[in-house]
Amino acid sequence: MPVLAFLSGCSKPEEIFEYAAPRDGVAKPGAKVSPAGPTQLLAAIIPQPDATWFVKLMGPASQLSGLGEPFMTLLQSLKFEKPEGPTFSLPAGWVRDNTNPQRFATLKIPGPGESLEATIIRLGAQAGSNLDNINRWRGQIGLEPIGEKELASTTKEISVAGKKAIFVDITGPGGAKGGPFAMNPSRQPAPQTNSPAKEASPRAPLNPSQKDQDLSVDIPQGWKEVPPKPLSLKSFQAANGTVDITITPLSGPAGGLGANINRWRGQVGLVPVDNAQAETDAKPVASTAGKALLVDLTGMGPGAKAIIAGIVAKGPDTWFIKMMGPAEAVGKEKSNLTNLIKTLKLPGM
Repeated sequence: MPVLAFLSGCSKPEEIFEYAAPRDGVAKPGAKVSPAGPTQLLAAIIPQPDATWFVKLMGPASQLSGLGEPFMTLLQSLKFEKPEGPTFSLPAGWVRDNTNPQRFATLKIPGPGESLEATIIRLGAQAGSNLDNINRWRGQIGLEPIGEKELASTTKEISVAGKKAIFVDITGPGGAKGGPFAMNPSRQPAPQTNSPAKEASPRAPLNPSQKDQDLSVDIPQGWKEVPPKPLSLKSFQAANGTVDITITPLSGPAGGLGANINRWRGQVGLVPVDNAQAETDAKPVASTAGKALLVDLTGMGPGAKAIIAGIVAKGPDTWFIKMMGPAEAVGKEKSNLTNLIKTLKLPGM
């Protein structure tokens, strides 16, 4: 199987297509997909006693779909222990830029295509409701506003620094970029949640709970299932808790094969290489779920970490079965991971 063809999208940048069925809701009337393709937005609303913090990343979906894991890693690293603002750990390759005084932090993200940046912004404790802010973001990527009844299916509650926070991952055709502040609710158009036309609109793919019900996994002996990590449907631990295994579906090509492998290289301390060279690390592996690839990466020196990951493209999603931990422990679990990939039954099978 040609590795270069796996996880690659087919697009014609010079054309603009009608966008009739966005992944996360109903597009605004007349909305078009930009030449770069749909726009994706990852964001978190993090309430604190004296402020509300917003962490946001927006850009072409083809570039962001591989950044969900490092974005979530950033959120999980936040600590609100100092009055001037949170401390956090930068994901591999990300660079902090403090040139914009309106932001607490701007994080530059290297990679091919459009220049990307994540932002961390502090607003007052009364920074608009979750619905106000999420509808503002939906407008920025070309989606219609939603009502209170639809909010739960659009957001996910996560824990950040020991407190409840709201996480959002939405994709739309693109739209005018808005400022960092929520719209005044009295000036925001009320969404028509009972519109017959909207009820008949195409729906998003299966939600995570439905996918989880349809996902069949033969758990290897010695592995322990644990609460799923953010974005993942299932999580396991092995080797006395030193090795983490996650099963995560992402939409579309998920950023591309080379970009994902380079991100994993950074996580085990290896330098990035060009995407074509990175793709040579992916080897075909047997799986009942369909065409699959296996990536085996090991860092250098004392305390080296390793990642072994399976990648399966199935329908509209790309599935990642990833194992990470100390290199020696990961190596001993490789046969268990490959057997899991071999017998994996994905939704729709």
